[in-house]
Amino acid sequence: MSSVVLDRLLWTAAASYPDRTAAGLRQRVAAQLAALEPAWQLAVRLEVACPPDLPPDSRPAADLLATWRRLAARPVDWLSQDLRPADSCGAAVVELLQALAAGRAAVVAATDPWLRRALLSCGRLARNGSLQVATAVALATATEAAGLPELLSSRPDAPGPLLWVAATAGEPAAWLADAIDAGLPLSGVVTAGDFDALPDASLERCLLVLSTGTAEGVIARLRALAERGTGVLLHGSTLDCPAVQQWLGLQTGAPAPAGCRLRDTRRGVTADWPASAALPTERLDLTAFDALPLAVAEAGAETWAYAVRRGAVGWVHGPAGHWLLELPALLGWTWQQLVRPGGRPAAFVASWQDNGLCLAGCQHDATTALQLALPDGAPVPTGLTAALHDGVSHLHPEWGVHYQCRVFVRQEGGAVRVEAIPSPEPGLSSALRISGLQDAVLSIRLPRERLEDAAVDGGDAVIFDEQHGAVVAFGVSGEFLVAW
Repeated sequence: MSSVVLDRLLWTAAASYPDRTAAGLRQRVAAQLAALEPAWQLAVRLEVACPPDLPPDSRPAADLLATWRRLAARPVDWLSQDLRPADSCGAAVVELLQALAAGRAAVVAATDPWLRRALLSCGRLARNGSLQVATAVALATATEAAGLPELLSSRPDAPGPLLWVAATAGEPAAWLADAIDAGLPLSGVVTAGDFDALPDASLERCLLVLSTGTAEGVIARLRALAERGTGVLLHGSTLDCPAVQQWLGLQTGAPAPAGCRLRDTRRGVTADWPASAALPTERLDLTAFDALPLAVAEAGAETWAYAVRRGAVGWVHGPAGHWLLELPALLGWTWQQLVRPGGRPAAFVASWQDNGLCLAGCQHDATTALQLALPDGAPVPTGLTAALHDGVSHLHPEWGVHYQCRVFVRQEGGAVRVEAIPSPEPGLSSALRISGLQDAVLSIRLPRERLEDAAVDGGDAVIFDEQHGAVVAFGVSGEFLVAW
């Protein structure tokens, strides 16, 4: 049985509930239990919002609390702790992922409802390929409890699309928290030991993110995956990582001198060296002709590598800054944001749910635009219109980010809209209408068990990709309909 302690929902209901004894209130809680999934534990602070004639220190209240603490399936010290706001979305995500990686009870206790939804979209990829998510969520009001069915429905069921490979459950990851706060929507973790044992199929829709130290220990697996097209993002010095250096086409020498400048080779922009950044010792190996320097430290005529792409692997020395957002775009995964001077990036995570892409989090600044593209195409959330520029979708989300994307579009420009409509096909319950298409290629990811029954209208050629659970249509202009 789940351990459920409800305060406002329980006490407010008690005001009109005839049996207000402890036994009667427990019966009320049992009724709430029946409506919730048994795999979840839900905890709410008890010390607020009792009706005037049932004070907090009354016997029924005290008895109820004691009873449910005895029924809890685990130590419940966290039941009485204050729900504190996280310092940042990134710190909260990393803390939760570290708890999952360590096999500890993972409790989502964020006071921000949108951050809570983002945390519930996070998970750990286990050795057997299953995804483990948080098993408890702490709420603060009855209003929040009323939204539980929708909240619980947003849990991921597959890893990725961004997956952190952690050497240990407690691996320091301030750099990763900073990258998430800057807009990297990472939502998954796998320990290095489990990563080495996983089948390739478990990682086929993932962009792997890890430190160079961790990569050194799993280099053979990383190289094999990269050769098959899996993208890899590395962060940190390679000074003690000879295998990583060889893979990236780097050599170690004397460090860059103080006072060097940082140059973005793609844009031709040079800036002062970041005050918090360690000086790199890495230089490009001149025999690695396919290694592309994206940023370098310069002192006179000499240069040191700061960010490099080679094939399907990208590396940044650190701090990560915007490079952990720039590098994925070069590997086919665009997760960037247009932030006005003085503005704030959106804090959100991306996960796979029922074969669709789920975006969950919070938009801090209404002027910030998301720029998104995946190997399948530019995602267009259901119910929204996305402006496409150079094959990348531009979105201006509302304050709360909670979108499902089943439609991915390959189209250079224009505005594409996806709407959920009543199914025009008898026996099929769901349908999408996609409009604004201009000789586009569509990849529409449906629930895998429904692909066989899907019906479509539009396009020059349509194939059903059973491996990825997708309807793929070519040469589509105007509208396209799909029902399942």
